[in-house]
Amino acid sequence: ILLQGHHPHIFLESCGVADLVTTCYGGRNRKVAAAFVKTGKNIKTLEEEMLNGQKLQGPDAAAEVQEWLKQKGKAN
Repeated sequence: ILLQGHHPHIFLESCGVADLVTTCYGGRNRKVAAAFVKTGKNIKTLEEEMLNGQKLQGPDAAAEVQEWLKQKGKAN
């Protein structure tokens, strides 16, 4: 969509929209975010308690997307 040379049909395959929906409903980012809202614990504590040594990718990815949007003049 934003990049040249992509194949739009890929977004409709299992690696596209289906993966996005699955991640949004059951991924570790959603689970930790829900716990953050319910408990008020900080993200680092929740990562330690819930993810067995794994780290969230959502916060870093969101920051990178925001920076990219700023560079393109598309950020609010």
